[in-house]
Amino acid sequence: MSGAARAVVGAGTWGTTLALLLARTGPVTLVARDQGQASLLADSRENARYLPGVRLPVEIEIVAEPDALRDAEELVILAVPSAAMREVCAAAAPAIAPETVLLSVAKGIERGSLRRMSQVVTEEIPAAAGRVAAMSGPNLALEIARGLPASSVVGAEDEAVSDRVIAILGSRSFRLYRNRDVIGVELCGALKNIIAIAAGAADRLGFGDNGKAGLMTRGLAEMT
Repeated sequence: MSGAARAVVGAGTWGTTLALLLARTGPVTLVARDQGQASLLADSRENARYLPGVRLPVEIEIVAEPDALRDAEELVILAVPSAAMREVCAAAAPAIAPETVLLSVAKGIERGSLRRMSQVVTEEIPAAAGRVAAMSGPNLALEIARGLPASSVVGAEDEAVSDRVIAILGSRSFRLYRNRDVIGVELCGALKNIIAIAAGAADRLGFGDNGKAGLMTRGLAEMT
């Protein structure tokens, strides 16, 4: 298989899940972090470490070379940790086609620069300016991989960009909504991690439902 018009960079839990969603409607390229991971996934047709028991269909071509992105003229999903986003984008930049939409699904802020992921992508791939989107939502990858219903928000200043992502990635079981507030989508995706950690600590400390509810409501107020 070759020439897939859609690709996912990052073969972790979320990246593999998104590749599964794309594979329902056609071929997709999944770019792993190295040849060892790519060979393991290609031979076993399963991401046993992150998605045990979920079969990877033949529509997913698994590679390790960023050059494989040259054919991905419709959509490239960047599903790598925020700490690795800049390095990954720099390596992928020469292979990105002129009209490709880039979708960041990393929920984090770059350490040091405090850049949002869409900013990092645009800085490393300047030719993609105006075609970069961000997706965030209450998404547990294993549930989505198993076909359970979920939703998410696609943030892009240009609604034509978010509409393209929704048309390619959305489905009856994975409902996507568009939003022009890219900053809000990305910051909420990152800041909610702080609230989630605090909620876990509150539960462990036995604060009770009232305490956890107060933490959640005030956390949401601070985020927004």
